[in-house]
Amino acid sequence: MTVLERRLYFHIDWALVTALLALAAMGIVMIYSATQSAAPRLYISQIYALALGLLVACVSRAPDGVALVGATLIDGSGGPALPDAAIAAIAERAMLASPLAFGCSG
Repeated sequence: MTVLERRLYFHIDWALVTALLALAAMGIVMIYSATQSAAPRLYISQIYALALGLLVACVSRAPDGVALVGATLIDGSGGPALPDAAIAAIAERAMLASPLAFGCSG
């Protein structure tokens, strides 16, 4: 299970989250009032769907890996820069860095 980093809380648009939850709550109230006589328990399935959606939204996150293709690689050891290099990073560590690593020959 991954832990949401503390610094990510500052990047969440709380006004948008509040508006979405308010809109979902209004929708559930409207379903409740519209189906009270015909299907009195229909709104409960909407509450379960909302809870499942919130759970999926909270535990899903962006993938750990990223690939930069076509970058100029400067390794910091005084060697020459490598143009058109490919860098693959997984979990914030560079795992592969080479020129034309993905077969992107020109």
